Amino acid sequence: VDKALTLDLNGKVATASTGINALNVTTGGALNITDSGTTGKITGGTRAVMVNGGGSLTLTNGWLDGTGFDGVFVYGEGSSVTVNGGKITGLYYGISGNGSAAPSEYYGSTNILITGGTVQGGETAIFHPELGLLKITGGTITGGSYNGIEMKAGDLIITGGTIRHQVHIMPT
Repeated sequence: VDKALTLDLNGKVATASTGINALNVTTGGALNITDSGTTGKITGGTRAVMVNGGGSLTLTNGWLDGTGFDGVFVYGEGSSVTVNGGKITGLYYGISGNGSAAPSEYYGSTNILITGGTVQGGETAIFHPELGLLKITGGTITGGSYNGIEMKAGDLIITGGTIRHQVHIMPT
């Protein structure tokens, strides 16, 4: 997606093959996903949506599921993700980024805003290794076997919402 686009899932399910991202949002792209039905879902064989090159994703309703790695992957200067509602899930991460604060591994600042909805990862709900802002004002963030949120660089602002971490205890 390289232009402004609103996608209404209308209760439908779309699935990408193993190893494939269902949607890619790149330079000039502004994708708004909503669901006027109640069961709309996009499943990616790797990730549901990849956002890079300054593109933006806004999830209002619907379900984004990454069965191979993460639900939404965001990286690159100016790239952004806004979750106002709906659900994002991923095998390892609900939302993940790429990069670090080190100039040799710097892929640019991102902006992630969670105002509502649910973000859940099998290991970590949100993995933020890059520069940029992660702001949570609402919604439910649920981590799996590791963390609710894992910050390695950038800024984190939390003024609302619920953050949960699931603990798995192995029997001895």
